[in-house]
Amino acid sequence: MTSKLKKTKSAGRFGARYGKRIRFRLVSIESRQRLKQRCPFCKKLGVKKLSKGVWQCKKCNKKFASDVYYLPTIHELNLSDKISVSDNLNINNTKNKKSTNPKNKKGLKGKLTVKKP
Repeated sequence: MTSKLKKTKSAGRFGARYGKRIRFRLVSIESRQRLKQRCPFCKKLGVKKLSKGVWQCKKCNKKFASDVYYLPTIHELNLSDKISVSDNLNINNTKNKKSTNPKNKKGLKGKLTVKKP
């Protein structure tokens, strides 16, 4: 009798079909999908997916739209804020270099605000 070398987790139902990478991606999505999701409003566990991208919190009873398979964590939200701010900085720098408007001479030394969801 042969011994099992690797655990296939939830993708074991497919056997040797569909390829290793696709099955690995499926396992990573399904493992995060089955965890309890945290509400972005009341910060408690207990958010339920109603349909694709539509979520509802059982505790505060708020319904909201977000990612399809699982809700982003606080770390992922902070990372996306930093990415969007850096994109805006690059766009603003190129605009300020090309424009001759006297109002834009300040550049980015003024106020910089980040909106968090």
